[in-house]
Amino acid sequence: MRVNPEVGEPRLVDGFAQRELYRELGYGSLFYYCLRQLGLSKSSAFRRSEAARLIARFPAVADLLREGRLSIRSLIELREVLTEDNHAEVLARAAGMSQEEAQLLAVELKPRPVPRDVVRALPMPLGSAETTPGRSGSAETRLAPAPPETIKPLTPQLRRLSVTVSAEFMADLEQARAELSHKFPDGDFERVVREGFKLLLERNRKRKGLTERPREQPVERAGDERYVSAAVKRAVWERDQGCCTWPMGDGKLCGSTHQLEFDHDLEVALGGAPTIDNIRLLCKSHNLMKAENRLGREFMARFRGISSPARPSTTQK
Repeated sequence: MRVNPEVGEPRLVDGFAQRELYRELGYGSLFYYCLRQLGLSKSSAFRRSEAARLIARFPAVADLLREGRLSIRSLIELREVLTEDNHAEVLARAAGMSQEEAQLLAVELKPRPVPRDVVRALPMPLGSAETTPGRSGSAETRLAPAPPETIKPLTPQLRRLSVTVSAEFMADLEQARAELSHKFPDGDFERVVREGFKLLLERNRKRKGLTERPREQPVERAGDERYVSAAVKRAVWERDQGCCTWPMGDGKLCGSTHQLEFDHDLEVALGGAPTIDNIRLLCKSHNLMKAENRLGREFMARFRGISSPARPSTTQK
């Protein structure tokens, strides 16, 4: 089978993605299979996962990729303009196009709004980098301080904040997003930062003696096999280092820090107890995958009260 070199793996067009065979290797999505198993960059993994989605929606895409008449990059440029009504015509026009040509085709079909030109002179702040010739001809340079934040009103309720931050701030922000991924799955910047503000202000309130009476310690619920005590949670969190412990196809653990859940390795229904040895950390995706593997996808779909489309057969042809 001849495959466009950019496809890299023919698994986009041989049914691997459509049959979700990556799940058998422990990956919850084709994106993470490409990222972890194939070692692709995030951008390459995104393009391949998007291409698989488009193949499922428009099967004719597979033939174009297989025959080398369309590259993944060109296909991705068209992803927002392809519809059930126009895809045959658009794909026929796109055959053999470069990425740049596909971009022009996309804006022809769906023009983008033209932004208004804005030209603004920025004032030189005090202490900014200036060079003054010295007596010997050398230069004395004063480094500019960090630029202050810029706030622009957008509506009576909204402001646009532009601020320069350090790499350490971004690392802390990503860790905060992971810690708050249950409450804010989308990792919205404002909500995550405001949550930090709330904690800081509450801590200062405690220092000032402004807190209400602390709540009593929760009573251990004896006999409740689903209840995981705080002591067990602390021990499991330390043992698993706050990461998902699901084994992946690349021989490593998942390691995700997002939407972590305390999972009974042996289910409660089968006699599993809420002990340190039987509790482990799993991300939400792998906890669901484990339940689907053991109890079935249809059962879990009914349990969650949603409809689940029939999964394509995994039988090799």
